[in-house]
Order: sequence, then C-alpha cells, then structure tokens
Amino acid sequence: MILLKLLILRLVLRLFRLPRDLLRWTFRLHSQRIALITPKGILSFGALGTRIDRLVNALLQHGMRKGDRMFVNLRDGQEVIELSMASARIGTVMAPFHEATPAHAIARAAQVLHPRLLVYDPKIANQVNESLARLDPPVDCIAVGPDREYEQWIAAAEPTSYRAPLKLSDPTGIGLTSGTTGEPKVIFTDSSRGMLALRRMIRFADRKSVSMTKMVLGIPLIGAGSGVLVPVLASGGTLIIPNSYSAEAIADAIEKHSAKQTFLTPSLLIDMLDMPDLDQRDLRSLERITYGTETMPAAKLEQAIRRFGPVFQQGYGMAEVLPPVSMLYPHDHGTRAQPAPRHVLQSAGKLVSDVRVRITDDDHKVLPPGTIGLVWIAAPTVFSGYQNSSGETGDVFRDGYLNTRDYGYVDRDGYLQILNRSYDVIRRQGETIYPRQVEEVVHDFPATKEAWLVAVGHQNTLCLSLRHAYQKHDQHAQIRSELADFLKERLLPWQLPDQIRIFPQLPRSFLGKVLRREVREVLQAEQNTAPAKVAPYVSSTAREAEGT
Repeated sequence: MILLKLLILRLVLRLFRLPRDLLRWTFRLHSQRIALITPKGILSFGALGTRIDRLVNALLQHGMRKGDRMFVNLRDGQEVIELSMASARIGTVMAPFHEATPAHAIARAAQVLHPRLLVYDPKIANQVNESLARLDPPVDCIAVGPDREYEQWIAAAEPTSYRAPLKLSDPTGIGLTSGTTGEPKVIFTDSSRGMLALRRMIRFADRKSVSMTKMVLGIPLIGAGSGVLVPVLASGGTLIIPNSYSAEAIADAIEKHSAKQTFLTPSLLIDMLDMPDLDQRDLRSLERITYGTETMPAAKLEQAIRRFGPVFQQGYGMAEVLPPVSMLYPHDHGTRAQPAPRHVLQSAGKLVSDVRVRITDDDHKVLPPGTIGLVWIAAPTVFSGYQNSSGETGDVFRDGYLNTRDYGYVDRDGYLQILNRSYDVIRRQGETIYPRQVEEVVHDFPATKEAWLVAVGHQNTLCLSLRHAYQKHDQHAQIRSELADFLKERLLPWQLPDQIRIFPQLPRSFLGKVLRREVREVLQAEQNTAPAKVAPYVSSTAREAEGT
C-alpha cells in the first residue's frame, strides 16, 4: 500500500510545475482530513485552505504583488504556514525570522532587502515593528494575535482562487546566513529549486518517510523544519507542532496523537534519550525518526537504535545545496539487537545517484579517497549564489562544485564522513585536530550527555554536559579525573584537551543545535576576567529549570 501511494505521488508530481499548485490540489482532495494540529487548535485541509484563500485576497487588497518582499517574525505555528502558502500564491518573496532573532538583525536585513510588509507577533517582536516603521520608505506592520489586524484581515476578506503567473526562475523565499563574516548573506530560493528538491525527496527518501501520516515537528518551521512542510501536506499527512521544541513536549505530542514520525536535531534526540521517564512513555507508534542539521554521535545513535529500533533516517544538505545530498536509510542503521558498525553510524550516508563529491586540500588539489579535506558538492539543487556578495559567491564555486566549508572524506565503503566546519577545526603545533574525532570518543564515557571541543587562544577546552544520573555537583571533580584518564587511553597526546569543563547545559540555538560560537565566547570572557570574579556559566534554559 505504501509503495502504491508513493507511485501515485510521483505521478501527481509530474502534473504540477509549482509546489503551490500541488498543494491546492491536495487540499481539495483531502478537504475533510486533518492537516494541522497546533497549540491553537486543529484545522482540516478544507478549513486551512479557506483561511489561505482569504489571506491571499487580504494581501492583494493591501497592495502586495509578485516580487514584493514580506518579513515574518512569529512563533512557529499556523500563521507561518498560512503566510508561506499565501505568499507562494501571489508570488511575493517571504523572509521568515524566528522569535529569537534580535530586532536590530531584522532591521539590518530590511536595509538590504527592502520589504513592503512585516507580519509580527507583538509578544515577541514589540521593537521590530518600530524599527521597520522608521525606515525610508517605512514598512507596513501587521500584528498577529486575538483581535489584531491579521485576524481582522482574514475575517473581512472573501476567499479567492487567485494565482499569480510565475516562472520557475521567480524567487519564492529568502534565507539569510551570517557565515563566517557576521554580515547577512542572502540566499534566494526559486520555484524550480523548491520543486526539484521535493521531487528528489520523494525519489530518494525512505518510503515511509513520504507516506500519508502524522508527523510531530521537532525543528522549527523557521529553520530546517520548513523542509518537511510541503512533503507532509502534499501527501495528505498531518503536521503536529508541539507546545515547545523540548524533548518532553515532543514526546507528549507523539503519545497524545499516536504520531508515526518526528524530525529532530541530534541534541533533541539526546535529550529524549536522557528523559528520566522515557521507559514509561508510550512511543510505540513511531515508525520513523529523521534526525539532522548536525552530526549525531555514534554512541548515542547506538543507544537510540536499541531503544526505538531501526526507525532512523538522516541525510546531508544545507541552504546552499538542498537535501538530499547523501542518505543514511533505516536499514543502514542495523537492528535493535545489532546496530550498524560505527563508521556507518558516524556517516551522513552514501551519495544519492545524481550527486558528485570532490575532496580537496586548502589549495584546491583533489585528494585520494579516504583522505580528509574540504568537501565540494555538485548537485542539481546547488544555489546560484549570494545576493550582493559577489566576492563571497566566488569563493564557494569552482569547476561546477560548491565548497560546503565542511571538512570530511569518503570512506572505503563509500560513506560520506562529515567532521567539522572549517572555522571549528583546531590547528596547533603542526597538527590538525578535528573536534568531532575527539567528541566521538568522549561520548563513549558513561556520564557524557553532550560534548564539544573548542579552542580559545592557545587552550583547547572540552566542554560537556552530563546525563541526568550524573548531575550532582559533588561528583564533578571525580568525573573530570576519570574522563581525563579515559581519554589518555584512547586519544593521541596532541588530541588531548588542556582542560575539561562541565556545564549544566551547553548553549543552543533556536534550532536546538549546540552553539560552538557561544561556548567559545563564554570561555573567552572568562579568560579576560580575573578568576576570583568569574561566575560559573549557566545557560538561560538551565536557569529557568533551576528556578534561579
């Protein structure tokens, strides 16, 4: 049955040029099915489609047209999905910003992109609208919330079937990345790239991953989570957005709705494995756990396979080259009783058939198989370049290949091994330290929850958080001593950290990824402060949990 549905979906995809047209057809076909479950409530495909039809008309009445740019600064939820789909219908270009994005960063992006409209949540963005309203020309600002303009717009507008005539090359979305420079770099996504990515996902993903099902979103839509929106809804599935992106909230949603799929960062999957009540949770409905946006420690993945079974899938990709680039399928993970070998679990899988890889040294010389170097990718979904950053764009393309700025290699069995971003690699005393190689060893130490090796000045520091069973402060000195002895037996002398630090929780981004940059900033601040005045670092999440 799953194979039949997959074949039908592939045939349907050939009938539509644009994702928006596929979704309109899907919404009519499945009008009575549940499309969306959020903290606000439940919407069928029919009800969600009607709201989008009204929103399209409201945006048109406000003067929005093809090519106009719209900023969105909201919490993840129903409105983000409605705006994304309405924008695709009109041909406006939407730039979403997460609730954690500072107002000054959005204002700076507005000076580059010149949006006509901002849709924002006053509870999280009460300064953003003021900043954009002061620009020349000023940006129209529409608030979301009970009795605010957004709902008034939808209530007052009549549904419309309007669809702007679009070319495949017309931009549909904007992504911004700071990269290594700190200045915003703009990445446009057009209709052809989005539809090609969807077709390739249907072609290369595991069958159950693209079947009509309930999926709990574990990564924000304003981020990598956006990649599952169209596939889930286009297949007639139900997207479930939890109360928060925490392991507990995601587990609650899986239990409550008997969800079959979820999409998590490695950090969130590790959080879930470390939940004290995990064994009391009924998560038997899960048939697929997709993990991504960061590498997953093999020791933790083994633990997850033994707990949940071989239900895992991951791939490699990024904003500059949309996934899938490589895939590690459920059957590649081994079995519950016998997980796959470590070199497989540490990998990003094998390249899919229409992708090529090249590994080079820093001088662009191609290296032999198995040698660590910079990873260059040639794939159908590689982007065309950064806007207003020709110098940056020139640095990332060579001979038809994209420089991912990741270091890695292809192993003897054809698995793509991704180690670290170029700016995280540590070079000292003539040796090159790839932090991931050290961190993989640290994850075999029983007390480790998460671990990151960072360099500040001439000192390498291993920063880790502990599993809940080892979190008593009076154990920390003993744990550091035992871990130091553990590493001496397993690492080369030049790979050993200069010091070991235990954190209540390592700082994370809004995407649920540990931020090496913030870890380095904390350590740098401590180096610049007299030891007597240094307070132990506690993340905001940890402070909230401790009630301090």
